[in-house]
Amino acid sequence: MQEHRLAGTEPNWAEEPTLEFPGGRLRKPQYLSPVAIEAWRRIVRQLRKRRTLTSADATLIELFCQTYERWRQACDEVREDGATLESSWVDENGVRHSKRTEHPASKIASRLENSLRQVLKELSATPATRQIAKPVAPPPSVAPEPGSVADLMQQAELLNGPEPPEEEQVSLESFDETKFS
Repeated sequence: MQEHRLAGTEPNWAEEPTLEFPGGRLRKPQYLSPVAIEAWRRIVRQLRKRRTLTSADATLIELFCQTYERWRQACDEVREDGATLESSWVDENGVRHSKRTEHPASKIASRLENSLRQVLKELSATPATRQIAKPVAPPPSVAPEPGSVADLMQQAELLNGPEPPEEEQVSLESFDETKFS
């Protein structure tokens, strides 16, 4: 600011751009495994419910799901084999030696946990980053094509109003007549 005073100029502050990404539905990749599909459904459901899901997140969510699947595989391998492995060898004098080392899958799982944590931060899906997530703009509404079934249904709803809620069905099996005699 002092430089402007010395030069006799006024500051020209750049306005901060307001980026609004429209929300929308993502297409789940067809090649995901059942474990990755479950991860996809879980994270997409949470982000959609919070209204922070955009189509720009698709690749990152796909990466999260594939990393999650690999992490689960590594964890399963550690669960089956144990956290350490024993390796043994015979030296040149014929003496047998052995030592326990960390399971390679355990090291892989640790690296993948860090990757998963980072992706969750980028999606604002951790307790620490949840507060900074901003809801997305609602998806742009697309008017149905005139004369289409969707257009006719929309016109009928405008004329008739929304459908009434279904009435609750009462079971007569638990009805006790003696209470009313």
